[in-house]
Amino acid sequence: ALDIIKFTSFVSLSNILTQMQEIVPEMIIGKKLAVDDVAYFGKANATIKLFSTLITNFVAPVIQPYMSKLNNEDGQTDQLYYKITHYMLAFQWPFCVAIFVFAEEIVCLLYGNQ
Repeated sequence: ALDIIKFTSFVSLSNILTQMQEIVPEMIIGKKLAVDDVAYFGKANATIKLFSTLITNFVAPVIQPYMSKLNNEDGQTDQLYYKITHYMLAFQWPFCVAIFVFAEEIVCLLYGNQ
């Protein structure tokens, strides 16, 4: 029972911190600046997360079973994880550069003129 409480408290704290990471910047921007600035921040944040969400939803269903199989067979998943991280980074840099260069066009495309 103590192991379960220990694990669930760790997971709960991790989930709370993750949610705070999402909420706190918007709260600070809302307090210090204006509601419009919170909207701009939210749109920019959602646009950046678009890549992460698309790649994760595409790659995770394939990679997770493979890593589980690899872990069960010989327990060596660190090199594969290292490779996956590098490949994702290699795809993410061009995406971020494109967002930087075409930020206004991308925001208009995704959210329309407002």
